[in-house]
Amino acid sequence: MQFLQKLSNGMIVTGEHMNTTPAVSMGFWIRTGGMNEAPGESGISHFLEHISFKGTPTRTARDIAVEMDEVGGTLNAFTTKEETCFYVKVAQQHIGLGLNLLTDILYHSLMDGDFIEREKSVVLDEIAQADDSPEDRVHELLYECYYKGHPLAQPVLGAKRVISSLTREKLVDFRRAHYAWDNTVFSIAGSFDEKTVFEALEGIVPGSAQETSAPLPQAHRRGGERTVRYDVKSVEQLHIALAFPGVERDHRLMIAINVLNNIVGGGMSSRLFQTLREELGLVYGIFTYPVYHSCGGMVVVDTGTIDRNGPQVLEKIREEIRRIVADGVTEEEFTRAREQLRGNFILSREGIESRMSGGGRSVLFYGRRRTEQETLERIDRVTRDDVMEAARTVFDFDRMAAAFVGRKGGKKSIEGMLEAW
Repeated sequence: MQFLQKLSNGMIVTGEHMNTTPAVSMGFWIRTGGMNEAPGESGISHFLEHISFKGTPTRTARDIAVEMDEVGGTLNAFTTKEETCFYVKVAQQHIGLGLNLLTDILYHSLMDGDFIEREKSVVLDEIAQADDSPEDRVHELLYECYYKGHPLAQPVLGAKRVISSLTREKLVDFRRAHYAWDNTVFSIAGSFDEKTVFEALEGIVPGSAQETSAPLPQAHRRGGERTVRYDVKSVEQLHIALAFPGVERDHRLMIAINVLNNIVGGGMSSRLFQTLREELGLVYGIFTYPVYHSCGGMVVVDTGTIDRNGPQVLEKIREEIRRIVADGVTEEEFTRAREQLRGNFILSREGIESRMSGGGRSVLFYGRRRTEQETLERIDRVTRDDVMEAARTVFDFDRMAAAFVGRKGGKKSIEGMLEAW
């Protein structure tokens, strides 16, 4: 059974009872991330997530870790382009401790100056690690290239100069503006007593009528020209990421694009994998995936290859995609891809963590819970004509963004080839 309720202190709570498990997963979902930061704040959401674990008036950072380890639970957080989540998973009998720890770090973090300075070094090291990883770097480049001039182009980890200049005052101001009730959802799944959870949240979560003062970013509309970025690094492979114009979250073509994605590169039976990996042996792996944000999206082709094979790989990708747009997809492909999407969705909801996450995200971004049946019906309604409309909408090579990380010697041939497309 699922529920959605607003508490007297203003908090939105959603949950799903799964009494077949002796565990519970809970999380606070805040609608803020890299996309919601001003240029001078790049990385502050992620840093705020880090520093929240470094101590409260009643617990040191070590106390927080020890209390969770003592009950065998999991306490963690993550930040994305659009959301920050603090979550915990514990056995049913420790739900009170889990709630107390979550609310303590989220609403009572001291953000002590010494800890801030120490954590700056940790986050700067994390940024350096991402820069050293060609797989991470090529996707940051792709975002910069595709969303140029939009807040989505900013890396979640942030800019080094911003991280270095962060102060407690800036962190407190950002938390006050973004971590408000109208910007937050509490989600829970597993075995729990609903009334007990409500009473606990009413008692330990600070009451507040504060509303978020953070403006939402404007919608992103991909421009009419192709953009290319090539980052020269001493690596063994040429790393390739291509982005085609997608749609925003919950667009009418969203499900059709998901089906199309499965056909093009969403698995080992997809066209790109079968052609470039199995038939030609040009790559170890090649996959596609759609990205949806509240203000725009993209469809990404992700692969890597030996440097000298780069031009051939790009040409084969273009040939396969153009063949789909020109000739369409077969009924067999369409049926298989739609059933793949259906099965993936069902399996993705198997555990309490995924149920908690699904409920939290649904309410955070859509304002309501979507049932499993509702989503499956949306998948079943997709037609082959819808998929072809999606293909014609997405696969526009004139509006493509392309990012590469590779050796200097391959840069000229890649850029010259793309200019000729």
